Amino acid sequence: MNKTVKKSVIEEIIQNDLCIGCGLCAGVCPSRFLRMDWNKLGELKPEQSDCIDSCNLCLEVCPFSNHKSELNTIPKDRFGCEHDIQYRYETGYFKKVYVGHVLDNNVRMQCSSGGMTTWLLKILLEDGYVDRVICVTNQNSLPEKLFTFQIIEDPMELGNARGSRYYPVDLSEVITKVLADKTDKEYAIVGLPCQLFGISLAIQKIPKLRKRIRVIIGLVCGHLPNKFYTEFLTLRSGIKPENTQTVNYRGKDGIKTADNFTFQAFSKTGEAGKIIDFTSEPYRLWSQDFFTHNACNYCDDVFAEVADITFMDAWEKEYTSDVKGNSYILVRANWLNDLLNQNKQKEIFLHEVGIDKVIESQKGVIEKKKSIIQGQIWFAHVIHQQLLGSRQKSDFNFFLKNCTQIIIKRRIQVLSKIRWQKSNKSNPQGFLNSFKCEEIILKFANLSKRVKNKIGNKKGLANQ
Repeated sequence: MNKTVKKSVIEEIIQNDLCIGCGLCAGVCPSRFLRMDWNKLGELKPEQSDCIDSCNLCLEVCPFSNHKSELNTIPKDRFGCEHDIQYRYETGYFKKVYVGHVLDNNVRMQCSSGGMTTWLLKILLEDGYVDRVICVTNQNSLPEKLFTFQIIEDPMELGNARGSRYYPVDLSEVITKVLADKTDKEYAIVGLPCQLFGISLAIQKIPKLRKRIRVIIGLVCGHLPNKFYTEFLTLRSGIKPENTQTVNYRGKDGIKTADNFTFQAFSKTGEAGKIIDFTSEPYRLWSQDFFTHNACNYCDDVFAEVADITFMDAWEKEYTSDVKGNSYILVRANWLNDLLNQNKQKEIFLHEVGIDKVIESQKGVIEKKKSIIQGQIWFAHVIHQQLLGSRQKSDFNFFLKNCTQIIIKRRIQVLSKIRWQKSNKSNPQGFLNSFKCEEIILKFANLSKRVKNKIGNKKGLANQ
């Protein structure tokens, strides 16, 4: 009888370009056969030195392996029995939804939006809800990485975790440390939807993680660019990537609206680079999917549905006019809802809002991840891109409605990584100029879509 050979994450995920670089496979590998490193296209990927056929753990914790249905069952098991819990297709489960910010304006100005995520981590540590938190911080010891996941015990160190990072980071080292921890320390973890889904899969498979990780905190995500996104903007800021100490993706000047932030790089010698408005090149790269991971095309989780609580920017006009920033907060766990309200008006401002307001604020991302994704999946089958599972179905009609955007953005995703890797880094403008044709096509396709939507809305009103 022939022995069934189990495939590894390298064969199933890497070879099909479905890896997001979360590093969970390397973190849980019992034989330490996997390690994370940069590939030539600016993405963190696991590399395999050897493997044993009897183990399949790497695939069992991969968020893009064949268990997408668990994105429904895990949240249902975690939150379905919570008192007064509600459910929406766009957001998953929720108990309450708030808008809020910290009352300390100095701290608030240093954070991406309202400072609520960092505040919660501080309370969890100071009040003993957890012993340690796992979050992304500046990296000063590894020259090849600007940011990494780190384990923090001292609330004073959380200042290094403030702000958003649009940069690949992996969980392999911190998960290895948690598994090696012989104490009874409990952890909170902050991450993107795909990372937290992988964490939830790992918790199901590994009893020690289930015992250690007490709080899961989510961040809304549209997509994740690779490190070339940061390299490009760093050069535009006037700092060479190899001499970069850190970057600030979400600077505030106290004058512009909260959604018009800035990018700035800083060198290892203390030099501050040129400030770049988000509405210029950062938005241009972001909105057209330059340097985006292919796996992001198939992720339909906007609100980190497995998380106990999820934070996001409050992009409604009534809040963006406040230059210091605000956060929307989607709470799923009862005890966290109580914790927020216990501190209301003491250290934070908190106001309950309706779920429709939050959904409206994220409508672009929701359309991308809940509707257009069905066209992406249809197109993936046409180009023989193997997918290992999705909650969403393949739909030709969604492809037809968005075919230009899907095809051109796919082209930009692929070519931007190849061209940047081969380009003369001293001429980033020349790199951008090589995509003029694609950008013009996208511009007219987006304009056409807006006109059609406007006409459709008018017809809908006329028929009411």
